[in-house]
Amino acid sequence: KQTWDSVLQPSWPAAPTTGWDHWLRAQDSLSGRECVFPEIPRVKHVATGGSTNVRGGEAAAFERRAFAGASTVETFELAGFDEAELKEAVLSAKRVSVEAAKGTQTDVSVVVKFVEEHQKLAKLFDLWHTELRGYNRQGVLALRRKGGATVYLLDMRCCPWIQER
Repeated sequence: KQTWDSVLQPSWPAAPTTGWDHWLRAQDSLSGRECVFPEIPRVKHVATGGSTNVRGGEAAAFERRAFAGASTVETFELAGFDEAELKEAVLSAKRVSVEAAKGTQTDVSVVVKFVEEHQKLAKLFDLWHTELRGYNRQGVLALRRKGGATVYLLDMRCCPWIQER
């Protein structure tokens, strides 16, 4: 409530044009905080009618995403939420190129420019195409891949762990 009263409410837009959830994830509205982002969505709402409707390419993009199954998720682990554990994982992962990371079977890290390379990253890793989501304040986006490998995308502008190798 204190965060709402002192930070969010005073700057809340009258009509967030991209939706309240997009506005809330915007880094300038978080004031150094992080927004917990699920690696696998708990809900699937790909509607073709009503207020949240998707068509064409957007609907196809949603259908490629991983969704939780029909059963309710009762517990989950915030993987990578502990900063020390995340740092250790990033530093122990092999550093490779973006292209080499695509089909990896082992944990790897890749140094990127999130903003400039977003479209390329979105295509390579099947990320949401309009804006990068889910990275933390250290500039790390952890992508869990099929088979158990994790690709750590590290933003070269803000990830403090890049130079520690």
